[in-house]
Amino acid sequence: MPCTVAFEPEQWKALIVFKTRKPPPEQPPTLRQMILLIAQLGGFLGRKSDGQPGAQTLWRGLHC
Repeated sequence: MPCTVAFEPEQWKALIVFKTRKPPPEQPPTLRQMILLIAQLGGFLGRKSDGQPGAQTLWRGLHC
């Protein structure tokens, strides 16, 4: 599912540019990719044994 169901184009493009330091792609990322990028802002490391990010990590990522 594309991230456009929950994010405006300006929001997902800004996050992509902030995290990758590259221009945003033509096609929006998936909702899962956006959630992982937000979780990384909240401190999620994404290691193999970490599991999925939780509500607190996502909350911290949204408030960065």
